[in-house]
Amino acid sequence: MAFGGSNMNQKLGSGGGNDIESTDDIAEGPPISEPPPPGVIRLWNDVASGIDRSQTVVWKSAVDSLDHASRHLYSSNEARRFVENHMKPVISILLGKQPSEIGQMENGYVEESLRLAVTIVAMDLEAKKGPDTN
Repeated sequence: MAFGGSNMNQKLGSGGGNDIESTDDIAEGPPISEPPPPGVIRLWNDVASGIDRSQTVVWKSAVDSLDHASRHLYSSNEARRFVENHMKPVISILLGKQPSEIGQMENGYVEESLRLAVTIVAMDLEAKKGPDTN
């Protein structure tokens, strides 16, 4: 399967199966303290399932799942579980693509996923550090 072009719902990885639904209706934003809506939990489950079954993930779903994990990291056990069990595989799949095999849009998804992963790690380290230990 070629990974060029601009199909943001194209799966990447080594498996097959059905594409995960588009998550265009899920907005980005700052961390929130409310539980995630059912659509976000479904997104995490879909991404996790694709990784667990066939080591695949949809470009945009990778970004959306990490974005929502970063926003719900402090308020949701599901977000924590997704980060601990699936963030590394998501990033590994994205980084496994050769730059010459992906288009500019897909490259943007890789960069955004990396930015979000670093943000999540920094948030987690800050939370583990405790209150103002400078």
